[in-house]
Amino acid sequence: QAAGGLAAFLAVVGSGVHIVRHLVLNKTKLRRCTVRILLVVPIFSADCFASLLLETVPGLGEMLSSIREVYEAVALASFLQLILTVLGGPHSLKDKLIEAGGKPVYHLGPLRYIPGLREPYRAGPEFVASMISGIFQYIIMMLVVLFLK
Repeated sequence: QAAGGLAAFLAVVGSGVHIVRHLVLNKTKLRRCTVRILLVVPIFSADCFASLLLETVPGLGEMLSSIREVYEAVALASFLQLILTVLGGPHSLKDKLIEAGGKPVYHLGPLRYIPGLREPYRAGPEFVASMISGIFQYIIMMLVVLFLK
């Protein structure tokens, strides 16, 4: 427990320094996304250490893990927002992918035999919309499964 506590403490302090630096020095529109992503480290560290210390308390570990999983969804959405912001937004990304052209891409191995995945996909508006939709579907399903537990 001592080693886990030390590791959690160092992770929280290290990420805390980075979070404060971003809040003070970063004045761009990426600031919020970056801070939300950086908050993953202290939240996960505190969750792991608390679960280690309080493993004998029934139900507490599950509650802490639930909080961590909810924040994981927030961090994933923030990462999507960060990537789209850096790339100029979904419309700009779509335009860049169309300009770059590129050959059609086939799905890997056994995925080719699943109906709906047989056709290759091209980089463009459908691809960008599918990726954004897929990420949000994953986030929603992750939260639904969490609350069904």
